[in-house]
Amino acid sequence: TANAQRSYPMLMNLSPTAAQVGKSSEHTVESRYSMFGANQVLVSNDGVTGEVVTPMELSKDGKEPALTQIKLKFTVAPEAMPGVRDFRIIGPTGPSTIGQIVITRDVVIVEDPKNDTQGTAQAVTVPSTICGCVEKAEDVDFYRFALDQPMSLTFHCLAMRLEDRIHDLQTHVDPIIAIHSAKTGSTLAMADNTYAADPFLSHSFEPGEYLLEVRDV
Repeated sequence: TANAQRSYPMLMNLSPTAAQVGKSSEHTVESRYSMFGANQVLVSNDGVTGEVVTPMELSKDGKEPALTQIKLKFTVAPEAMPGVRDFRIIGPTGPSTIGQIVITRDVVIVEDPKNDTQGTAQAVTVPSTICGCVEKAEDVDFYRFALDQPMSLTFHCLAMRLEDRIHDLQTHVDPIIAIHSAKTGSTLAMADNTYAADPFLSHSFEPGEYLLEVRDV
């Protein structure tokens, strides 16, 4: 006897996780099991389309490569509503499991991985959508921003709720966010477990420089 069964791709990660309204952007999707032959991307609701941009070519010996990482291009219409969208990749083995992409009106900033201390905090603008990554357990990331006038800002972390849709994920993120004075390092505000494990924070600021800390607890 011989088994001819092939498993469908199980999508595990999309980087960056967000795309901006009115823009086209490339993203890397990683999967468990090969995505070779993927030829279509289905996205929920209206205003967002996706396409596979990685060439699907056989290896020199004529065999199919095990493609567990490919590039996708998402195009977001100017009238697309922000929020989380589901997507699936279609290929020879049928549809993949669900992946998710966050549609935002703000500029998308990708994390610099060398930002794990207050002294190496990554400079960002506000408002923006930051796509970060938990590289290790209890990972800490810092972002520096400056304000030239008094204002109130909100900080909303989407992490656990995105992971909840990943099929067969064994470990889960639990983020906490804090605001620090860039001058003294003192903690001004902190939030944890607002929407399940995901924090939400609102704070009124005076002009100055500040640090946003995102930490996996």
